[in-house]
Amino acid sequence: MVDHDIDDLVEELIEKIKDLNSRVGELEKMEQSGGGGGGGHTIEDEGVPLPARTNLDFQGAGVQALDGGAGPDSTIVTITGNDQYAIHDNVAAEISAIANKATPVGADMAVIEDSAAANIKKMIYLQKMFVKMVHFQVTGQLGVVDQIGVLRCYNTLGRNMTIEEVEISVGTAPTGQAIVVDINKNGVTIFTNQAHRPQIAAGANVGTTTDIDVPAWNDGDYLTMDVDQTGSIVPGSYLTCMIRARLT
Repeated sequence: MVDHDIDDLVEELIEKIKDLNSRVGELEKMEQSGGGGGGGHTIEDEGVPLPARTNLDFQGAGVQALDGGAGPDSTIVTITGNDQYAIHDNVAAEISAIANKATPVGADMAVIEDSAAANIKKMIYLQKMFVKMVHFQVTGQLGVVDQIGVLRCYNTLGRNMTIEEVEISVGTAPTGQAIVVDINKNGVTIFTNQAHRPQIAAGANVGTTTDIDVPAWNDGDYLTMDVDQTGSIVPGSYLTCMIRARLT
């Protein structure tokens, strides 16, 4: 009777040992596969893997990953954002759906991909993109009497502009003294300091100035060109005046 009870106890003990070994094996498999204990999973912040941690507390752009209330093996992940406002390269009519600004100004911004910097995205102001070039030309030999305010160029863009540079050039260089040109807006010079007027020195073919005293060229304003001075020996000939203005 006693021997029989001992045999039963031994057999029961062996079964419990087998069951325990089986549970240990399952735990080892979980550990190797990354299950349990919060290990084996990689969380990335916009493509950058976060360091492994036991107590999880990650809050990134639109994503939260926190230890759950059920213990360290429980993780709650919350995604609060999406890309419904993103611009994609494979979806049509996304830009046309964006609200339009009827009257852009120079301080408005646009996004570009910089081809000189591996096409990374950069911001650029519209005033750097929108340029108007105005040309005045005088053919033949220059004079100072018949070239005063003859040609007009109006700002008809519906936008205010800012004059940044005036460049003049001639086919035949002056000698004796410089060629001096004045630019008027609505009949009044934009060079209140007359020393800022563009000049072509004697013997040269090109002159330029960026010292614009009255740079505003508003919608509806017109510009004219005066030849204030020519070379005293050779007047110079075939004058071209180029005015560069940007969106204000």
